[in-house]
Amino acid sequence: MKYISTVAAYLALIALSSPAILTADAATHNVRVAAGKKQVYEPAVLDIAVGDIVAFTWEGGPHTVTQTGEGGDECKSVNGMDSGTKAAGESYALKFNTPGTRAFACTVGQHCANGMKMKINVGGAAGGGAGQTPPPASTPPPAAPGGGNTDGTTPAAPSTPNAAAKTHTVAVGPGTLVFQPAALTIAPGDTVRWEFKGTHNVKQVSAAESCDPLAQGFQSANLLEGGVYERTFNQANDTGTLFYVCTFNQHCAKGMKGSITVDANAAAAGNNNQNDAVQPGSLAAKMFAGAAAGVGGLLMAL
Repeated sequence: MKYISTVAAYLALIALSSPAILTADAATHNVRVAAGKKQVYEPAVLDIAVGDIVAFTWEGGPHTVTQTGEGGDECKSVNGMDSGTKAAGESYALKFNTPGTRAFACTVGQHCANGMKMKINVGGAAGGGAGQTPPPASTPPPAAPGGGNTDGTTPAAPSTPNAAAKTHTVAVGPGTLVFQPAALTIAPGDTVRWEFKGTHNVKQVSAAESCDPLAQGFQSANLLEGGVYERTFNQANDTGTLFYVCTFNQHCAKGMKGSITVDANAAAAGNNNQNDAVQPGSLAAKMFAGAAAGVGGLLMAL
């Protein structure tokens, strides 16, 4: 039954979307998740054009951006787009290729019931959408008394700027059930970009032998071929070796596992990993070409 529902979800996605190819006139709209450390999206209503991109940036967490509206319930998932649970500093992006209104909400705890939901109205030609918002302010909003966020979460530890930060690319399922490279060593502040060659996901686990995702670990949704997920490793717990797997269709049990070692000495050593940078003409370069600065996370068509 789980397999049937998964297939149905993908058929629904295919029916709604066309290939996610960025056009030069596509506009990028920014949405703040947990703006002001509150259980809100800002803006809560967004009008965009077909072909435009919406970039979600987390200012607090944990929160999700989950497509909802099943049976008219604004808090019930429709098995559509889902960012997975993310924390402050993470991001997620969607490209909207068909007109219509989409509802999104946070499915963590009672956040949706508390009003953490939004709507995106898609219509018109690319690049002409109203409601385009400026990028989030560079100065984080103040925390609640006692050091926590006003929504009861804990702010992420500030990261140390890394002028030499690099982007490392990992191919997800290139013809077989593997991550390539499977093991990666990076410096604090570096970004890892996973490029999907088939239907897979990326979910952090606690140990090399585990297939059980960490509740607060980094994770992508199930992405189709052409999807991209990226994460910058600048959080307080981004140290040592971090393990991740693909849990889709028992892929982890079949050996689809990877690891990232965050080593402060990697920057000084020059970090000789393969696929360190996005090469001109690569999938990632094509998908993010023309996107406004600050668009990160995963990019999917809707």
